[in-house]
Amino acid sequence: MLLFWTIHKHSDLYDLVQFKDFSNLMILVPFLFFAVVMAIFTLLLSYLVRNASDIKQDN
Repeated sequence: MLLFWTIHKHSDLYDLVQFKDFSNLMILVPFLFFAVVMAIFTLLLSYLVRNASDIKQDN
């Protein structure tokens, strides 16, 4: 029973990675887009905070 469950879970993971089901792609694309947007926002925010602290130290 455990072996069957493991094989079944791995086949689901394989289907998810291969994008055989379009609904999986529709779940992953917005998630990846949101992750990229958050990463860019975080980098921009850290850049602005770093520059602001450099300006404050100069004064």
